[in-house]
Amino acid sequence: MRKLFDVQLKAMGVAERDAYLIDPGLIQPSSSGSEIRIIHPLLIWDYNKQKFKDECISLGWIDPCLKDHNSSNCLLNAFAIQNHLEKYQIHSYAYDLAALVRQGNMKREEAIMKLKVNISDSSIKEVQSKLNL
Repeated sequence: MRKLFDVQLKAMGVAERDAYLIDPGLIQPSSSGSEIRIIHPLLIWDYNKQKFKDECISLGWIDPCLKDHNSSNCLLNAFAIQNHLEKYQIHSYAYDLAALVRQGNMKREEAIMKLKVNISDSSIKEVQSKLNL
């Protein structure tokens, strides 16, 4: 992911890319087993989530009204966030949200609220049940 984002940032002409990339010292080798991964391509593109969501709705997308406050389309999201937090001790959206705050697309307080994880979240329990965990 670091290499992918670095290439994208370079193509966009961003000279100081390290601020947008995860520290290579934090990257740990993966186990050979299956893992849930979160890839966030909007990390490097300027976007307003609400405007993006409104546009999708205008095109016919139906909001599934998920229980997780960070999701718009996937029940696995809260579970994957918890998994990432336990493994790396950092919220998987921390970089995304920091970029949105820096770009003026989100208030700092709103970003901080999105970083709060409720490990008893009903969506996490629902996924664990469906995965027999």
